[in-house]
Amino acid sequence: MTVLGLLASGGSSEIDAAEHDRLLGIMRAGWGAAARLRWEEFSGNLPLFVVYGLINILPLFLVGLAAGKARVLEEPDRYLPYLPRIQWIGFGVGLPVSIVAALTHWPPLAGPVTVADPLLSAAYAATLLRILHARPRVADIFAPAGKIAATTYISQSIITSIIFTGYGLALAGKLSDWTVLAIAVAIYLTQLAAARIWVRHHRYGPLEWLLRKATYGPTPVTDREHGR
Repeated sequence: MTVLGLLASGGSSEIDAAEHDRLLGIMRAGWGAAARLRWEEFSGNLPLFVVYGLINILPLFLVGLAAGKARVLEEPDRYLPYLPRIQWIGFGVGLPVSIVAALTHWPPLAGPVTVADPLLSAAYAATLLRILHARPRVADIFAPAGKIAATTYISQSIITSIIFTGYGLALAGKLSDWTVLAIAVAIYLTQLAAARIWVRHHRYGPLEWLLRKATYGPTPVTDREHGR
């Protein structure tokens, strides 16, 4: 079980509760202690991470790559008829499994969850696509953050680390689930507003610009393209 899983589970036995408290103490202690914990978890479970990545993550990347090359989402007539079916399958199968797993933390459900997660993600995507086609203006809300997706994603980790770990406010384990959910919503709404302001003046986000510079090198147009 990962660190985040232990912290979220609350522990189902005395040993689990003790380990839960130990991990919380480390996460609240400071950056060095948290970094050592992360490294120990990563190095101790490296074979598992590699196998999981090859079996569960890499195929999804390949499916996305194939869909992009086939330009599946560029022609709505090709995918709109299938969206309701994807929703029925995704929500009908993936949602119940995910809810039961979240409520029980039953280890044997790890396998079904691995299968249910992509189905549920596909249902979410299908729902969003249907909303965007019914209300095209909704895309204007999320498009700026999508243009700087890497910056948005990494900044979420930075912000939540400052809030919950010891090198910030050390609030891990001290807030209710609803409070944590409210914080997550507030962070994302703030990011949507910040992204809208940023893309008015810049073509790339900070991380996107760094990745582009690292990939293509210091070309004469790189700095000019960073700002308009």
